[in-house]
Amino acid sequence: AIAAKAKNTAGEQSRQRVARALSEWRSIDLSRPFPPPSLGRESLETDIMPRFESSALSAEDALWAWCEHTAQCVFHHLPFDQAEGKILVTGGGAFNHFLMECLRATTATNPAFQWEKGSDALITHKEALLFGFLGLLRFLNLNNVDASYTLSTSSHSAGCIYHPFP
Repeated sequence: AIAAKAKNTAGEQSRQRVARALSEWRSIDLSRPFPPPSLGRESLETDIMPRFESSALSAEDALWAWCEHTAQCVFHHLPFDQAEGKILVTGGGAFNHFLMECLRATTATNPAFQWEKGSDALITHKEALLFGFLGLLRFLNLNNVDASYTLSTSSHSAGCIYHPFP
């Protein structure tokens, strides 16, 4: 709501600052092979925060710009020009109405394509279900680390199993 309000009430100076920030943030290399792109603490400290701090954006404009940037990154890395149908958004960002609006705006020129928000239950419990499944794979000694997704040298079974009660 704060990001949407910033965009809807922005004056020309704010729009120019946001445009400059978006232009600068395009240089964040999200396609580098290693370390893989992430919004983890490492990328936050090395790639993101220095750019936020040097942008001179208000907190409100920074939220607006980051939503726009996120949508642009998603659009840039997925083949939307050939997309048809729906893409299911299941991360926590699906609860962010303005971010969803930004995502929809990136693909507005393709009427055969739609963004769809996942159910609240799917969004809030997906990570717990996935980690539970990874734990089950580990318990069964099946691969729960896939080299093609993690840049690991090989697929393998990882993690520790603790038996707290004899």
